Amino acid sequence: MKSAYLLIDYVYDFIDDKGVLSLSERGQSIQPNIIKIIKKIKEDEGILYLCNDNHEKDSYTYSPESKLFPLHCNREGSKLYIDQDVFNNIKPNKTMNISKTMYSAFNGTMLNLTLKQQQIEELVLMGVCTDICVLHTAIDAYNLGYKITVISDCCCGLTQEGHQFALNHFKNTLGARIVTSKEWL
Repeated sequence: MKSAYLLIDYVYDFIDDKGVLSLSERGQSIQPNIIKIIKKIKEDEGILYLCNDNHEKDSYTYSPESKLFPLHCNREGSKLYIDQDVFNNIKPNKTMNISKTMYSAFNGTMLNLTLKQQQIEELVLMGVCTDICVLHTAIDAYNLGYKITVISDCCCGLTQEGHQFALNHFKNTLGARIVTSKEWL
């Protein structure tokens, strides 16, 4: 079965202490696990999709999110929060950027079409927030027929309770496989 990795919203505004909606230490603590997985992707020649929120001030006012969250993930805030050196030596076309404006990485993007063109059947999910964007992406993935694996210690929820709720939902409602980075490696 052909798999792809999705790293969802591991960006400045959600991870850095100065980010608009920062998870701070909880979000930063999963970075070593994410880096280990990225190194595995390099070895296995897997495909990594960087699915990042990207909001512009003018259009964000029309988003349903604007009623719940302040403007976030604009130009600076949507930059990946991992040192670019981690991506060295990944072959061309093995890292793809998906710019999203809604919770799900599928909503309004070319992600599904691209995955289908590459004959991907399973998605391995990592990122933040487990209980928001990772959750909505997983639900859409399930509805589109993908098998789902979630690397639990490569995800962080808005709260620990929300994180655990989402992991239970992935497993019990979407039939996802939940693993740790150690189990995956």
